[in-house]
Amino acid sequence: MTTIYVKHPQKDAIKEVHMTSDRPKIALQKFLDAKGYSGDSKNIKQLDSGYQVRISAMNYLAY
Repeated sequence: MTTIYVKHPQKDAIKEVHMTSDRPKIALQKFLDAKGYSGDSKNIKQLDSGYQVRISAMNYLAY
């Protein structure tokens, strides 16, 4: 099970925005495609336990 979170840099809270059964990188790519950010999916970076992409001021995380 993969959960996608969004974090705003000026706030400490991380908000859960989506859950899926896909693997983290695939889940994040599909989420970005659905939100109209398909061009940003090439900027996904691997973290220790998941993936991250930064769009504007927002960080999207998949674990």
